[in-house]
Amino acid sequence: MHSHPITLERAIANFKKNSTPENAQRLITLIKEGTFYLLIHPSLMRPENAKKRQEVEEQIRQGHVEKLPLLLFNTESEAGTILPVFTNRNEMAKFPDSQKMAAIQVTFPPLYLLVKSQPKIDNLLINPEGHAIAFNREQFLQSFDIGSIKTVEDSFKPGTVAHFEQGINEISPKGKRLLIEAAIRHPEIEALWIVRQLRTDTNHRWFVILDVKPEDQHHDTHTLMLDAFLRTLSEEEAGMMYADNEAARDVVSLFEPLYRRQDAQSSGVIH
Repeated sequence: MHSHPITLERAIANFKKNSTPENAQRLITLIKEGTFYLLIHPSLMRPENAKKRQEVEEQIRQGHVEKLPLLLFNTESEAGTILPVFTNRNEMAKFPDSQKMAAIQVTFPPLYLLVKSQPKIDNLLINPEGHAIAFNREQFLQSFDIGSIKTVEDSFKPGTVAHFEQGINEISPKGKRLLIEAAIRHPEIEALWIVRQLRTDTNHRWFVILDVKPEDQHHDTHTLMLDAFLRTLSEEEAGMMYADNEAARDVVSLFEPLYRRQDAQSSGVIH
């Protein structure tokens, strides 16, 4: 008899019933792997906010959700503002008046970045009308810290020679797929390389190199989107830098990218 994978909703219920370290770890893992729905503030749908709505729709299309005007609510307690987060459409439908509001679907890294970028969010409440679980801002940012990917380009001083090898065959199919899917969601990424830096003083380190125009280089967004890839590796650290960095010059000129937007468009991967 095959056992079915546990859902995030079941993991929340299990943790609330029995908050063992095992149940806590399973909950954290499933939240980091989850997909969520967030409600857009209803004021955005007013006719006088049509221009703002177009700007928000463009932000969503480009994958930049960190500054979206989301629905927050307050309680009579001193807890502050609460961001309702839903694990599926059924949970969202239980929320009062949700059918009158627009919603956005996000994976965990954008959700984390959104909370980090909006100090006005004091708490998160997952599935407020179901098996709800709450996190205050500090708990959420610390418990789900995904800052393990380092943006280390500033550590390469001008003239520094960095040695890389491709080593792409050592990356799992899942890791490659996650990187390609992330690049497709971010239209500002023209190409993506995955290489390994060869170092004599310590262990080798993986690097993801992104071809992005300077005006579109958003470090927080791009490092957070790579967290899912990092979790497919046994290493605890990976680096990210942009293709216009001097240290990445040889990689860009000598190595084939894992992903190139132009190739994906011509092959029909991107519609």
